[in-house]
Amino acid sequence: MKLLMSAPFLTPSALAMFSNLEFFSTTVNELELCAESGDPDVQTSQMMESVFMNSGDNPYKLMKNSIKILEKHKRTFHHIENKTMPKHIDCFGWSTWDAFYTDVTAQGIEEGLKSFSKGGYSPRFLIIDDGWLNTVFSQVSKSGGKLQVQGLFLGHVLYVVYAWHALLGYWGGVLPTSPVMQKYNPELVYPVQSPGNLSHILCTTLERLEKQGIGLIEPSNIHEFYEYLHSCLASCGIDGVKSNHYTADFHGAARAIGGCSVYVSDETGQRNFHVIKKLVLPDGSILRARCAGRPTRDCLFVDPVTDNKSLLKIWNMNKFSGIIGVFICQRAGKWPPTAGAQYVPSPESGERVMPGSVRPLDVDSLEDAAVENWSGDCAIYLFNSGSLVTTPKEGRFEVSLRVLKFEFFTVCPIREAGQNLRFAPIGLLDMYNSGGAVQSLHCRDNVSNCVVKVEVQGCGRFGAYSSRKPKSCSVDTKDEIFSVQSKRWTTGFQSWRRMQFKSC
Repeated sequence: MKLLMSAPFLTPSALAMFSNLEFFSTTVNELELCAESGDPDVQTSQMMESVFMNSGDNPYKLMKNSIKILEKHKRTFHHIENKTMPKHIDCFGWSTWDAFYTDVTAQGIEEGLKSFSKGGYSPRFLIIDDGWLNTVFSQVSKSGGKLQVQGLFLGHVLYVVYAWHALLGYWGGVLPTSPVMQKYNPELVYPVQSPGNLSHILCTTLERLEKQGIGLIEPSNIHEFYEYLHSCLASCGIDGVKSNHYTADFHGAARAIGGCSVYVSDETGQRNFHVIKKLVLPDGSILRARCAGRPTRDCLFVDPVTDNKSLLKIWNMNKFSGIIGVFICQRAGKWPPTAGAQYVPSPESGERVMPGSVRPLDVDSLEDAAVENWSGDCAIYLFNSGSLVTTPKEGRFEVSLRVLKFEFFTVCPIREAGQNLRFAPIGLLDMYNSGGAVQSLHCRDNVSNCVVKVEVQGCGRFGAYSSRKPKSCSVDTKDEIFSVQSKRWTTGFQSWRRMQFKSC
């Protein structure tokens, strides 16, 4: 099937003119582009380079190749493969929002970090959320902020500390009457929403800003203003998931397959370490999947929230395996939203069982984790049930889950290791993304024996598929006890250094 990608595509001057671009389908099977400037005073009768179109057979490669074409043509951005990832993305973090809301204090942050450490999972990055900056000015000591942040680095294993702010949103910009702001020529401006936004965006913050206005800096002074703001933050040392929610497992699993950073936002004493330990290793690192999580092909054109029948299936990749997350989101929301209304699912929605199917080929890039001349056979580990099955890559098996429940499938191509040994490393069995722990895999076959070496990040129960019972297993040259269940063998270790396994 040939797929068509179309996207709004504007020159820098046009981007400055148009704030909202949307596609609409018509009753005569046509596609219309609606462009809105967001400003009643900005009007034009033409748009240059307004739409980019491309086609292909593979939706994922189509998106990637299209962005790379635009990257080369525009020269105003980079594809993610050409970007340097921030150092916090492979670490566990904490946002202070749900813990303190606007009442952020040095003591509260210190107690929160200590409670994580006591639970065995210390954050490596910290987001000091709303509350570090006041909407009403209050005098503080000159040294308080700087000493506080430096103390956090000294007393904990933090890599980086961020300060959240939405200067033009929540705070409504700067205060035009402030003496400090006068040199930037601030002005109170009243925003007007684009008509196209009004049909599907409900935001009380925008309504408030429309009535009260936003304090904006004169454009020619904006760079100077942010240099000042960021220098103040830098002088102080400033460089998601809510684990105690009733759907914490559900959202934690979504983080695991998303290929994104993992952070929680909970009150001190209210953390669910049962969920955190499936996402985070004791040293504060995470088993991040290699790509961005993407819907499987059979989910691209369905509505997994309101169509009353579809499952949401997300796939991602590790070095030696693929991963599929199956989520039942039906009746967990509504569209379009209703102003001022909180969605409450019907009482029977949580009891209903939704059927579906999963197959190895749902992982679109699965062959990237396999060797040349791969037979197509896979070992598949089901996280919640703890079971292991083998199937050809074209195979399919049924799955049934209740609303707001999920299952993870680690899909590992089976390798021919020699001497009739077929092997597949599953990974750390108690982590959502089990296969993310496997860092390297080497097979050595000689006359006397066949040796499989696996380098692992993390600690805990490691599992693998083996067509023959191993003769021995060692971790860092030390023999370890292992157990065999059917053709799955497991062993455990209690260090979080990167490990090496041997199977003979």
